[in-house]
Amino acid sequence: MDLDPFFFASHLYAAEGLTSARAPPNSLLPSQKRHQNFATILYHRIIQVNVAPGPRKMRRSMNVPRRTTFLPAIENLQLALVQHAYSIAKSICSNGSWKCVVLVDSPLTTYTKLRTHGQSDSSSVTLKTELFQGGYEDFPSSHREETAHGSRPQKQGLLDDLLFYWRQGPPDHFVIGNPSLVQLSYFALRIISAEWVNYETLMNITARDLEYTIPDVPDPGVEMEKLNQNLKSLQSWQRRSKATQIKIKSAIHLVKRENRDGEPWNSLLEDYQHLSENMLDYGERLARMLPMVASFVQIIDARRSLAETTNISRLTILALVFVPLTFVTGVFSMNPKFGPGGAHFWLYFAVALPMTIVMFCVARS
Repeated sequence: MDLDPFFFASHLYAAEGLTSARAPPNSLLPSQKRHQNFATILYHRIIQVNVAPGPRKMRRSMNVPRRTTFLPAIENLQLALVQHAYSIAKSICSNGSWKCVVLVDSPLTTYTKLRTHGQSDSSSVTLKTELFQGGYEDFPSSHREETAHGSRPQKQGLLDDLLFYWRQGPPDHFVIGNPSLVQLSYFALRIISAEWVNYETLMNITARDLEYTIPDVPDPGVEMEKLNQNLKSLQSWQRRSKATQIKIKSAIHLVKRENRDGEPWNSLLEDYQHLSENMLDYGERLARMLPMVASFVQIIDARRSLAETTNISRLTILALVFVPLTFVTGVFSMNPKFGPGGAHFWLYFAVALPMTIVMFCVARS
């Protein structure tokens, strides 16, 4: 089977993230991609863990070590984004028949093994995980009545779910003699779009959690730490929003290869365009919070500076009181007549007190 090396490179690159080489999706122009016999779609799945490990970014311990990014706790939930990829390649045989190869990632089970990037399995951890909100929402199929009552996809791995849908029958308008990549990827694109809906829900929860005013807390240090964490979170989500747009647009370009009109291709294209618009809106919504949170940080910092200035002012007042007294004491100590019990001890107060008042008035003017 004749396969383009870019097929494997595009599936593996997202996991490695090499900076010494160009990303395969960005190495070809749209006119070149139009004639490719393969496609790669990147997406994220959201998991909920019982406890977050020390490192914020880890990798799944499998053949293709996909990145796993742990997010700050949201509404007492510890969530993580798990990178996934779907790749498909089609080849025409010499006798006119066709073959295709599909690459997917390992399923997410109840216990997920993770390791730090670049470390051996000896430094790995195993966490109890579950899918965020029970996984993606199942989509209707015209062949669902042929399956057993109550039958549903397991939602743990893309491979099992694809087999579930293909056993029900091919999608509508499927050309079995020579199907296109979009026709072969129809169920995968449906599942991935449903996963992006979960991602959109997470962005909405994050935006709602960050939209607040500064509470009146007694300890400015605690509030400053929280604001700095929110500022970093907003910056991360701003980068994710832009990366998400690129991933969804790659799926839109794949769907547009199918020039047929009617269902299900128009609805599939409409769904991804809707997702792209919503992701853009949420990204702009989070981006608008950056100046607001940054201004909150400046306000808290100004409050802390004002408190420090007040403390310095108190020290200055104390110095204005005691420095003249110390000076007069040093001068008068040269003669025992001006000391305590001496005949002229009263002169100490007659000189020190007016000098203190004069120094205080000069400092206040």
